[in-house]
This record gives sequence, C-alpha cells and structure tokens, in this order.
Amino acid sequence: LINELTTIERYASQIQYYYTNTANNSFHGTGGVSVSFTATDPNNHSHSLSRNASYYIEKPDATLSASQTSTRLVDKDNDGVADYMELSSTTADGITFSASATAPTINGVGEVNFLQTLIEQTDRTGAGLQAQEMSSHNISVLDTQFPYGNPDYDTDPSFTGWTVGAGQTINSISSTPLATVDSPDQSFDNIVPNTNNYTTYSINDPFTMYLIYKPNGVGSIWIPLIAISWNWTVTAQWQLDTSDNTYKWMITSDTSNTEANGHAVTSLPQWTQNVNTILIAGWKNKQ
Repeated sequence: LINELTTIERYASQIQYYYTNTANNSFHGTGGVSVSFTATDPNNHSHSLSRNASYYIEKPDATLSASQTSTRLVDKDNDGVADYMELSSTTADGITFSASATAPTINGVGEVNFLQTLIEQTDRTGAGLQAQEMSSHNISVLDTQFPYGNPDYDTDPSFTGWTVGAGQTINSISSTPLATVDSPDQSFDNIVPNTNNYTTYSINDPFTMYLIYKPNGVGSIWIPLIAISWNWTVTAQWQLDTSDNTYKWMITSDTSNTEANGHAVTSLPQWTQNVNTILIAGWKNKQ
C-alpha cells in the first residue's frame, strides 16, 4: 500500500531527505519515517505496534573535470616590467572545468550551474615595511557571484544559465557547453628606486568548484552534485635576473594544482561573505 505524503507530512521536522546516485541507487544517507502507536482490536485488547517507511530521492548523474595551466607574468603596458601575475597562458584561461549532468527521468527538469568558494590568503612583504595581507582567515568565502556561471559568457546578454530536461544530458559539447573557467590574478606595486618597497607577493588560495543543480518547482534549492578541489599557490619576487643583470618581477615558486576529476559531495557549500568584500577593502597589516 502506497500513500502519498500530505503537504504537512512532507515538511515535518522528523523527515530527512537524501539524494542518491541514479546509476546504482547508492545512498548518501538513510531516509525514512518510523511510527509507533497503540491499536485496540475488536475484543478491546490494546497492542503496541510500529511501522517503518523508507525512500530515496534521485539526483542527476554528474561528472566534472579540470585542466590547469601555470602562472605567468603580464606586462600590460609593454614597458619591460610586469604589472601583475595571472594563472593563465597566452591562449587559455588558468583553469577550465568541463561537466556533464543527466537529469532523472521523473520530474528531472531543472537548472544546472556552478558555484565556487575559496579561502583567501594573499601576503606581501618588503624590507622595512609592515607585512600585509588580504585574508579570509581560514574561512570559506564565495567567489564573486552565485551561481558562478561562466565568465566567458558574461558579455552575452542571452545567456541566463543552463537548463536540462527530464532524462536528458547536458555536457561540454552541448550547444552551450556546460563548462566554466577561472584566471585569478594579483597586481604588483610599482617599484620606486631608493625607497622601501613591497618586493614579495605570496598567494595561497585553495578553491572548491561545485557543479550544482536545482529542480523546477516552488521551494526548490540548489544542491551540489560533484566538486573539484584546486589551488593557486604562487610566489613572485622583485629580484636580480642574472641572465640579463636587471631587476624584475620573477615567479620564484608555483605549486598550483588541481584534481583531474571531481569527487562526491553530500553537504551544502557554506561561506560567510563574498571575496570581493575582502579585495575591495584592500591590504591590511598582517595579524
């Protein structure tokens, strides 16, 4: 016997919902309702009884992969001195994410997008100067906007996100590829001769990129399907280049890396603020 839950029952606090992988119905948790009650039979005898009901809720099958470049120095005004460093190449973004999502066949129509969080930690030091930082103090913050979208599509007013039909698949070779990119950068201060200058910039930013999904329907929320952990970890210094005997900005360490493929996630991403709040506030004396 199957009885549909009433609206009140569906929102009851004792009911917990969990999402499963549709390929093998493997549970991320166990969901169900246990009920104990007393029943009286026609002979007026009381009996203590209990009943249990269990269920699962499907979510899209998903994949997520990443390809990352190294950090380069950029001389935007062509004066022979780098103005900033950026995770990118001359022909590609710093990191590219390619994804796929196959929606459930029943009530699977919905939206797919990306979400990125990071722990911001950028430092600068120089002889005779107070060490400074831009930091989220080891707390996750949102990367720019939610959902993340695709920065390469931001100039296209017709792009409003990705949608997927019930039982359908969207991926990186769809008409609007399910993909996104990131190319973080950091500017250098101008070096003023015969004064104290900030001559070392170090970045240690761990990121998490999520593929997220929201089914159609009133009250639906975004849920994470899969995630990739990656980091931008690089140091640049103003120092003597012995190859031409001139001082310039040089990348002295770059250990940035990424997972090649995504890992499963079962909890909602959390953050306390937008990273732009930290970056706009600017440099603070290091704590």
